[in-house]
Amino acid sequence: MNAALLGVLATALTPVTPPAAQPQSLQAQFDAATKAMASEDCKAAIALFATLEARPTVTRNAPVLATVRARRGRCLLKLGRDEEARPLLVAAIEKLPADQPNYRLDRYQANMALGLIDYQRLDYGAARTSLEAGLALADDPGDKMNAELWLGRVLMFDDPTAALNYAQGAMAILASQPKLEGKTQAGLRTVYARVLLNRGDIKGALSELRRSVSQQGGLDTRVVLSEVVTRSDYAIAALLNKDADTAREMMAYTGAGRFAKAPFATARAIDLPSCGEDGIGPEDSAIVEFALNDNGVVVSAQPVWASRPGPMARVFARAVRGWSWKPEDAKQIPAFFRVVTRVELRCTNTTSRPGVLDALWDSVANWMATQKLVSVTWNGSAAAALPGLLVKLANAKASGPPVARVPVSDAIAKNAAASNEQRLAAAEDAYAVLTEAKAPAPVLVYYAITAFQAASLEKRGAAAERLLMSRLADTHIASDQIANAAAQLFLSDIGALPTDGLLTRLGTITAEGYLPDKDPLRIAALVRIADLQARKGAFDAAQAAYDKTGLDAAQCALIGPPPRMTSTGASSSDFPMEAMRWGFEGWVRFETDIDAKGRTLNQRAVIAYPPFVFREAALGVAKGIRYTQSYRPAGEKACTGMQQVVNFRIP
Repeated sequence: MNAALLGVLATALTPVTPPAAQPQSLQAQFDAATKAMASEDCKAAIALFATLEARPTVTRNAPVLATVRARRGRCLLKLGRDEEARPLLVAAIEKLPADQPNYRLDRYQANMALGLIDYQRLDYGAARTSLEAGLALADDPGDKMNAELWLGRVLMFDDPTAALNYAQGAMAILASQPKLEGKTQAGLRTVYARVLLNRGDIKGALSELRRSVSQQGGLDTRVVLSEVVTRSDYAIAALLNKDADTAREMMAYTGAGRFAKAPFATARAIDLPSCGEDGIGPEDSAIVEFALNDNGVVVSAQPVWASRPGPMARVFARAVRGWSWKPEDAKQIPAFFRVVTRVELRCTNTTSRPGVLDALWDSVANWMATQKLVSVTWNGSAAAALPGLLVKLANAKASGPPVARVPVSDAIAKNAAASNEQRLAAAEDAYAVLTEAKAPAPVLVYYAITAFQAASLEKRGAAAERLLMSRLADTHIASDQIANAAAQLFLSDIGALPTDGLLTRLGTITAEGYLPDKDPLRIAALVRIADLQARKGAFDAAQAAYDKTGLDAAQCALIGPPPRMTSTGASSSDFPMEAMRWGFEGWVRFETDIDAKGRTLNQRAVIAYPPFVFREAALGVAKGIRYTQSYRPAGEKACTGMQQVVNFRIP
């Protein structure tokens, strides 16, 4: 659980006295657990409450059992153990008496805690239900203000009118509490300002944020998380108000964009929603705030601002929850910024490009089925899955037949959060086991290529290329049409084969009868032949090869090899002067279509860090990039949705 989000939930922990019939020793234990909870010693409280929950006297008394579970659940929540806390809180709320005043505060606190967990899960509908139940139970003005502000936060995207009503109710209570500490008032005011901002009331949001910054002591270089949040929101509001100077000043005082390296650009898995998914359009955008642990796992992600109301904001945040970093890269990011970082996002038009390995996968899957092996998959992010996969592989090596560990090795070799060394070792292990098991040639080609791709950049040089070529030259592979075709295609794509003999090699695997007409490997080879003939100026031969593919323009843009960059067109003048003046660094991932002549089209920034600063400059760079030419009849697109990253560094 993001610690910054827990600050608003500072409510009194008034103990509920169990019925007098309870033994004194039970009462003493209950009091000790409650005291530990009140003193923020939740580890001790959880142990004491768990012991209480197991006692027969407690299990027979439903209200007391519910109270114990509610408090243990709230302590688990404070320790970030949401998945353990949620079922306890659900069970407690069901059994806490609704008609007995002694249990009213526990019911309020349990509903608020459950609402916060569901908010973190991005289940805003369930969060609303729990928070509104909590509000109905709130007697203290502070508790009511707390519930209304959380409801404003939860509803600002899906029901902006209700969000505003709740937030205004909270601010009315705040106005009646003049003795409340200034920094506490500032935090509450920032939430209200965000509700206004997402309703399009930029002027109102700016007014509240100015007061919030002032109540936090003004601008200085020593900041806490709450100040970073306020200044970041202020920067968004100022940019939307077309006040770039104020925006960049506020951003400068958050520390964003001031790292020695580009830590957030090192993410190994950054997926985005596809344009059209859940009604998201190419012009829609959102800013998402996320927290990252030192294992490279995103533990929290919430939308901060969205260009329009609706579920779009939540869809973007859910995508960020699946991002992954290698642990060694995550540890390079200062801990302070791992807790609260923001990125500007848009949907992607990139479509998965089937490659040589995709064409071989059916052969691999069929062989695994004959061996009664099951592919290893995971839910959630690659970084979260990696530790379990490594343990599973170690256990498989310790016992069982070697071939049984191939699916686990395969999963590690494909895990984006694994280090290059881990991926390479796993792929090499699979290749060695399969060679010993005399697996079919397409399966060996699949893992020979996987091992090559898993190698680090330092190892993926001439030596790795020679090793790959020696493996793929085996007579067992050369005599198998599918394996040989895949080998020749991959070697041609990485430039390992001489251009002079390439047409002959590709011609062999596209010859009539070598592979079925619609085989994806044959079609891919024909597209490559068309490109090679066109570069020689043999356009009739290029057209003839292209006609045999049977592809339309969109299909060809996916199956053809992606064009290679020939020049960036970037220069020092691309660095925005405002960012230079404030000392910002950052990065932008953009996507672009590429025409047959290698020029970029339809350039779009899809991820930007920090938000709003480098987007336009990155698009300027994108327009100047050039790629290799491709053959397309009538000059259709050679590639759609090609993605690149531009890093902006101060020398």
